Amino acid sequence: MGPAKHTTRITQSNAVRISLRVISRDFGTIILGLLVAPCAFAQSLLPNPTPEIYVSQNGNGAEVVPNGQLSFDGKPFTCGKFPTVLDPLLNDYAAAPYKGFIILNPKLMPKVSTPVKLWIYHHECGHVLGIKDEAKADCFSAQRGRRAGWLTLEGLEQVCEFVRVGQADATHQSGVQRCAAMRQCYSIDAAQPNPKSVGIKADGITSKP
Repeated sequence: MGPAKHTTRITQSNAVRISLRVISRDFGTIILGLLVAPCAFAQSLLPNPTPEIYVSQNGNGAEVVPNGQLSFDGKPFTCGKFPTVLDPLLNDYAAAPYKGFIILNPKLMPKVSTPVKLWIYHHECGHVLGIKDEAKADCFSAQRGRRAGWLTLEGLEQVCEFVRVGQADATHQSGVQRCAAMRQCYSIDAAQPNPKSVGIKADGITSKP
């Protein structure tokens, strides 16, 4: 996907890992920012592996969940036709470094509320649909959640609290700035009688709420 990878773990030599910039208070750590690290495995992945190739080379409990079969807290998690890989070794909540699938950490996701889970997932959904900009992916997820009914104003405040301590870097605004931008996206979307999605058409799929 080029130099701007939306991921925290890429098994390619000298790969740059870019996180979703989210936090984990439960672990007493902050998971955010630009992470640069050597490859985690001696054997590198193809530039755009299938979910099955990703799982076979990463192993360690990773599994593919077909589209339409993923749920958390009794809520369905879907993104177009794309499957999800559950990877317990992913060093962030979620990632979208490759075309065609989303990666979630099943150990971290239960640590956050349902609205935050959904916001994280749909942020990455925006990336697999072709939205490269982090601020636009934030907005995409917030607006999609408002229209689908899973992100209320209270839920948006939970998301803001989740990203609040994030520091700005080359690809992300600070957590405070991200929150302000999402509030604006949310309110503008709510004020429009027939709002247009910030999503784009990618791989023949038009994103919808």
